[in-house]
Order: sequence, then C-alpha cells, then structure tokens
Amino acid sequence: MTRKASPAVPAVNFIQNGDFEQALAHWTAGDEAEPVTHAGSAMVRMLPSTKDASLTQFLNVPGSGRYHLTFRLMRGASPMQPSHGRITVDGTTAEKFQVEGSDPAVDRTLSFIITLPDGTTGFELGIHQVRSSGATYWYLDDVVLDHAPEGDNLIQNGDFDQALEHWTASAETALVTHAGSAMVRMLPSSTDASLAQRVNVPGSGRYHLTFRFMRGASPMQPSHGRITVDGKTAEKFQVEGSDPAVDRILSFIISLPDGTTGFELGIHQVRSSGATYWYLDDVALRAM
Repeated sequence: MTRKASPAVPAVNFIQNGDFEQALAHWTAGDEAEPVTHAGSAMVRMLPSTKDASLTQFLNVPGSGRYHLTFRLMRGASPMQPSHGRITVDGTTAEKFQVEGSDPAVDRTLSFIITLPDGTTGFELGIHQVRSSGATYWYLDDVVLDHAPEGDNLIQNGDFDQALEHWTASAETALVTHAGSAMVRMLPSSTDASLAQRVNVPGSGRYHLTFRFMRGASPMQPSHGRITVDGKTAEKFQVEGSDPAVDRILSFIISLPDGTTGFELGIHQVRSSGATYWYLDDVALRAM
C-alpha cells in the first residue's frame, strides 16, 4: 500500500497511530469498526448494526485546559438520512454532531474543542457513530488531538462588548444581554439570520474558528447553520433538537487558498420551521 501524504503536523499530537498505518494498534474498537484501505489510505470503517460503532484510545496529557480534536470523515454513500455521532471523554458524552444526509461534503475534517478539568493527566477519548436506520459506512482517518490554538484572535470585537462594531448583521440579528454577557441574538424569519465580518489574515493556510453558542429553548427540531467564506458555504452544521448542551463551544477548520490576505467570514442560522433563538458570543479565529 502506498503511504498516504501526511496532513499538517500539529505541535504535539497526543493520539498514537492516528493515521491507522499500524491498523488498530493503541486503539480499542468494537465489532462495528475495522481497519480497511479506502481512497488509497489506511482508515477505520464504521457501520453500527445492533449497537453504536465505537473507537476509543486512552491518552496521556500534560494537564487540564482546552484541547483541539480533529479527524477526517468520509462516507460510503450519501443517503438522505443524516449521520449522528458522539465524542466521549471517559465514557461521558462531551459533544454530539450530525452530518446532514444531503450534505455533498462527504470528505471533510471535523473539529471539536474538548475542555479537561483540573488534575487531568489522562483520559479515554471515544469517537462513536450512533446506530440509526439507514446508516451508511463512515471512514475515519488522521485523528489528531493537540492544544487548542492560543495565538492572536483575528476577529475584532468577538465578545460584542462594542455592540456590533466591525460586524454586518441582518435584520434578523440583534445585540442583547443574555446570561450576563453581551451577545448577538439570531432568529431567522423571512430569510436566514446572518452575521459577517471582513477579516485580515497573514496568509493562506488553516484557521481555527470557534464561538460560544446558546439557544433560547430546546425544541425537538434541529437547528441548522452555515459558515461562509466570501459568501460561499465552507461548512454546514446542525445542532440536534434534543441536545441538552445548549451552552457550548462550536469549532470549525477553515482553509484559505494561496494569496489570501483577507476575506469575509459569515455565520448564518438557516431559516426553518420551529426555529428558536440562537445566542452567539466569544467569536475567535486563530491561525493553526
């Protein structure tokens, strides 16, 4: 097998054998996960049948704080049903995620922020595909856990303490005080609710976007969102309607092409029936 091209190397990757070149060495996998060769690379294929498909590894870390988890996700097909997943820390769900069934991006890098409490020196990380009707194969590769980027924040007024200065907001977006903080409230009505800022960057490459996300209620309907770069959709995301984590940090990887010195970043709540308020705060974009 031809060895795959290496992804961008983090400062420290706490995952062992994250590229699966050593099959499942250092990993614990259920019957629903197995090493395969796919798209010319060593990967793990997951397909839940009687239970969730799971992949776990015990990691040693230098201490508490924020860590950044990424992995490559491909699908064997693109059904209309969405795919559901979970990230666990010591068996407890830290993040839920959903890849839309109609999403054409079936080869993408997923990104999450994991916060570890004081005194942590090790933990079991789990990646799980949730059992559901119409599930299709997932292929995982290039699992990386490193320190969350802590460089300069390229967003201006990301905490909204200066109201909407530096931002362009649609009519469905307003500045409010919520949970003791200045935040932006979004609720799409006739169109999507949108928030945008022109951002100057030092050049091309990968950037890490994060923001605090809260909801005004927890309906059964999921909430849909988009991240745009110069008006074009770079990421779609969905927060499950039944998800109890209504105060969380959302995390995305944005890749900018050669020659980029600036672009318009957009965060959008998609118009849908049963939409509820979104509250955004602490928007940050950092070079990786």
